[in-house]
Amino acid sequence: MEENETKTRFFKHRRNMLLLSGVFVFLTLSGGSVESVDILGSKLTFKNPDAPLDIIFICMIYMLIKYVQFLSEMGGTGIKGKIRSLVQNKVTLIAKVKDDKLVDGATDLREDDYDIIRTIGYFTYVLTINTQRSTRAKRTLEDSNNEELSAERTVGFKELWKEYLKALVHIVFKTVWFAEYILPILLAVCGFILYFFPDIVPQFFLSTP
Repeated sequence: MEENETKTRFFKHRRNMLLLSGVFVFLTLSGGSVESVDILGSKLTFKNPDAPLDIIFICMIYMLIKYVQFLSEMGGTGIKGKIRSLVQNKVTLIAKVKDDKLVDGATDLREDDYDIIRTIGYFTYVLTINTQRSTRAKRTLEDSNNEELSAERTVGFKELWKEYLKALVHIVFKTVWFAEYILPILLAVCGFILYFFPDIVPQFFLSTP
């Protein structure tokens, strides 16, 4: 299937899932039931008023599974890669700050003296100090008696968690990706939670005048 055709089908499916999720959440929150519907001019009456909600629930399972399959077929949302790219821009600076703290700010190294040489998993970067680029970086390494100040650095989640949090906030509030790809899933999941745990619905939703 061509990429453009896949995206077109995905957008239509997302629209349908949002509409169905909205109806599902509305019926669940309101405690409403459907007694009859008109189909092609014929009236269908339900002996069990809860049956339509159960039918929508089954349809929602199908819609959510297919939604996730569409995302997988298109290569994911891209959110994970975007978060990593935002964090990666800060890694060399954090490595420098880490070295500065090791020797009380006396390393005399610059941010561009560091190169990312490999990544380990999603949260850990390994860097090296480029002594060819910076003579003072080489001098710092040669003159230092601190064993922790070696040519290779590891920067992990412990140092980067704040940057990951900032990147996530950036994705949620400053891009459309969260609203376009994640919110439809959250709305569907919200409907499932309300369906299975109706007692968590605030009583004023269910009260009658």
